[in-house]
Amino acid sequence: VGIIVIAALVVLLVYLYFAIALNYTARKTGIKEEWAGVSWLPFAWPYLMSRIAKKSWWPAIIFGFIGFLVTIFFLPLGVEAVSLIWYLIAIILYAFTIYWNWFICIQRKKPKSWALVTPILFIAAMLIGISVNIVMEWISVVLYTIGTIWLFVMWGILAWTK
Repeated sequence: VGIIVIAALVVLLVYLYFAIALNYTARKTGIKEEWAGVSWLPFAWPYLMSRIAKKSWWPAIIFGFIGFLVTIFFLPLGVEAVSLIWYLIAIILYAFTIYWNWFICIQRKKPKSWALVTPILFIAAMLIGISVNIVMEWISVVLYTIGTIWLFVMWGILAWTK
């Protein structure tokens, strides 16, 4: 029970951090307060990111809607069918998230390359993690951890610097 409570607290803290960071970043890029408030809805984060980046928002809506439809109509076919489609949707949304992060960095006058650090580290971690060598697997974990930490740092800088 203790580990579940700790995990729930970590998830809550991560949620709060990103909700607040998105809200501040949105307001600093000229998004109206009522739209910046969308940051408290985690399923709406891709939409808000597209608005902050001043790019098309349709991928966030379309792929979110497709994901919903897939869940409703394909779940009776089995979890495997839904899982594969969900992975494809997640990969597509992740690609758009990288794209939006790139333009959010531009909006906040930060280096565009910041948006590529986390995906590069995640891809490297996945490729190295395929190895059967235990040392390489640990390197993979370290790369993934560094990528995650960078994501927190980047959004902190985007939200709370001039």
